[in-house]
Amino acid sequence: MKIFYSLILLFLISPLSAAFDTAYRGNVGVVFEKFDVNPSFVNSEDFITFQTNMDEKLRARNFLKGFEGGERFIPLLKQKIKEAGIPQEFLYLALVESNFSPKSKSPKKATGIWQFMPKTAKMVGLRVDSQIDERLDPVRSTEGAIAYLKYLHDTFGKWYLAAIAYNCGDGRLMRAIEQAGTDELEVLLDSEEAYIPQESRNYIRKILYVSLLLSDVDALKEQGYEYLLNRGIGGPSISSIRVSASPLVDIAKQAGMSVSELKKYNHHIKKGRLPKGGVYNLYIPYESLSTYRSNEFSSRQKQRFALANKHR
Repeated sequence: MKIFYSLILLFLISPLSAAFDTAYRGNVGVVFEKFDVNPSFVNSEDFITFQTNMDEKLRARNFLKGFEGGERFIPLLKQKIKEAGIPQEFLYLALVESNFSPKSKSPKKATGIWQFMPKTAKMVGLRVDSQIDERLDPVRSTEGAIAYLKYLHDTFGKWYLAAIAYNCGDGRLMRAIEQAGTDELEVLLDSEEAYIPQESRNYIRKILYVSLLLSDVDALKEQGYEYLLNRGIGGPSISSIRVSASPLVDIAKQAGMSVSELKKYNHHIKKGRLPKGGVYNLYIPYESLSTYRSNEFSSRQKQRFALANKHR
């Protein structure tokens, strides 16, 4: 969905950056309430200062670099998040935090678009070993993120608290709330008291900021960019195939792709072949699916024919 990247790029152009203020007219209540945040927070000195700093960072950063085919996954991931009853705006945070790169790795070794640590990944059912690392699988890691966010929301009762706990851990947030004597956002974000780590304070500020940014349809129309609102419809998408132990070179050949292109969509496969003893999800462009199915069918037919001749 190119619209996400177009919107971010357009924001780097000063007219749309200035027009961001128009989001406050009607979008604040809708967006903030999705996270159980009081809309008045947008006028707090804390958020205004953060917004100003983010404006400068966005202009200095190239968000279009490093998406690595992520636009093919976004429609599917948004649908999964929507079906789970989680605010779809959580996906925007993945765009900002990891540039939607499955290979993204933090200094603390958190990996993938959802920045899972190995322990947390395994806790939500992701496979992490020397052959398969599902933190690098956009679909499986999103399913893991959904499970974890729902657990955190059940624990704390508010989506902004779930977002904070996702970053700093549920135990850390529980201690912070006990120390602060409240779970109010403005109190928890107090930089002098430092109830929660600075990284976590910026984490929730950032998701609110980007959610507002990408919800401002009125600003796009006012600045003459309304044609972008129709982009991304019917755009490129991804297909999932189930494959047993096979060399990646054979799978790529069946799909009419190069091995390097196949790997671009399947960073979770760490070796040159799929491990024995299982069936695995692989992703290929939608337009390659018919080629793969045709070649796979032909391959099975040849195998059956060879086996039949062998037993004559």
